[in-house]
Amino acid sequence: MKKSLLILLLLPFLSFCQETHSPFAFQNLNWGDTETKVKSTIPDLQETKTGFSKTTLINHLGATLLFEINKNSLERISYMFKKQHSNENVYIDDFEKIKNLLTKKYGSPTVDELKWNNDIFKNDKSRYGLAVSSGHLEYISIWSLPDTNIILNLATDNSKITHSLIYKSVKIKS
Repeated sequence: MKKSLLILLLLPFLSFCQETHSPFAFQNLNWGDTETKVKSTIPDLQETKTGFSKTTLINHLGATLLFEINKNSLERISYMFKKQHSNENVYIDDFEKIKNLLTKKYGSPTVDELKWNNDIFKNDKSRYGLAVSSGHLEYISIWSLPDTNIILNLATDNSKITHSLIYKSVKIKS
């Protein structure tokens, strides 16, 4: 009897304490918004093959902001960072700055790893930037929200360092 009474008394408290997640929103846009809504909400967009883009800044870093539309439905938002550095380690600093912003907003990433394809520079942290530019190392952090995956990536694509931040509806099957 005491156990049942205790459970009954704790139920309202437990339901109050449960964390609720509101749907992901980006500058007053939500997943599934139409092309018209995206164009009317975000000024100065340029049309692309898969949606719209514009040049912007995020944490003082120049980036191309991409809105990907599929079947008249917003499904993906990406930042492709454009800053070029002569010292490859500065790309890692940029990655860490964006990661810290995301961690403050969304908590610790569910995936946070250094993916080594060749560990020749693994024991020399001062050469990690070179490892990234050589395709030997990839930085990846992922936050999993109820309706969104957030992927922060630093890697090499065709011998060029790429730094990207992707917000992706979990409804995307890719």
